[in-house]
Amino acid sequence: MKISTVIVLLLIVCTFPVYAVTPINEAVIKDAQTYGTAHNQMDVAEFLAPWTAYEEKAAKITDSAEKAYLYTPYLLIAVDAREKSQAKKPVKVGDSEKILSDYAGYLSFSVTLYGDTPQFADKISAVIKQGNKDIFARDLNSAAAERISAAGNSNKPLYMTRCYLYFFERDIDPNKPVMLKVITGEKQNHSFYFDLAKIK
Repeated sequence: MKISTVIVLLLIVCTFPVYAVTPINEAVIKDAQTYGTAHNQMDVAEFLAPWTAYEEKAAKITDSAEKAYLYTPYLLIAVDAREKSQAKKPVKVGDSEKILSDYAGYLSFSVTLYGDTPQFADKISAVIKQGNKDIFARDLNSAAAERISAAGNSNKPLYMTRCYLYFFERDIDPNKPVMLKVITGEKQNHSFYFDLAKIK
């Protein structure tokens, strides 16, 4: 798996039932490509909304709330098609199949977290809880926390990081909800709920 490729795709973006871990066929690929090209001018947050979960303790659902995106195979194809369409490049089935082969067997998440210190994101760990089962991240990449302005209080420093999490698809039941839990070095839990059966 080429982690750098998915990070580039996620950074470029920055979020008819087809299920998250259902095998993808050519009809589904074309549907995902159509979604990406048809919505290439849509606001990014709106484009990613069907694959977005907000932190369960978020006081308000705003752009500054902590959030996680589930990058299903469908969404990876749609993102690629959106970017190619914006750049006036052809959207090809072969390109989509290449993306699928690069990430076959994985469910990928992008998570945006906020903290009070630059070290808040040190030693991040992640687990998916599904029923009584704990599924630990197979791979994890996190960027160094960067300082941003705190909403409503420009005098208080606030730090933000994005992390990318990869789980083995085989360990997850596609028909049951999951709770993604990300634990930062300061022992803070950040929880995101996804109902996999309702996400394409």
